[in-house]
Amino acid sequence: MEKNFRSAEEVMGDEWFLAWYFKQDAQKIKHWESWLIQNRGQQPLVEDAVLLMKEVYLEESPVPETQAEAAFTTLSQTLDKPVPATSGGNKKWLIIAAIVLLVIAMIAYFLLRG
Repeated sequence: MEKNFRSAEEVMGDEWFLAWYFKQDAQKIKHWESWLIQNRGQQPLVEDAVLLMKEVYLEESPVPETQAEAAFTTLSQTLDKPVPATSGGNKKWLIIAAIVLLVIAMIAYFLLRG
C-alpha cells in the first residue's frame, strides 16, 4: 500500500485510517498498522489526524424509541398537510415581464436590421 499524505485532513479521508480509528474492519486495521510501521515519517500527520478526529467527531447517543416515533409522526403529519395555492399576483408580474422582454426584443430586432 503506497500512501504519501501531505496533511492530517488527507489522513482523515483515508478509508483504512477510518477503519483503524473506529475499529471497524480487522483486515483494514491490520493493513493500516503495517503501513504505520513501514512509514514512520507519516506518524506526526497520523497523530494530528487522531487529534482532529477527537475534536470533530461527535459520539452518537441513542434516541429513545418513543422520541423517534413522535418525531416520525410529526414529520408525517407535516408532509400530509396540503400546500396552499399561491396567489395570482405572481402570474400578473410574469405576464408583465414577458411583455417587456417582447418589446425589448422587437426594438433590438428593428435597430439591428435597419
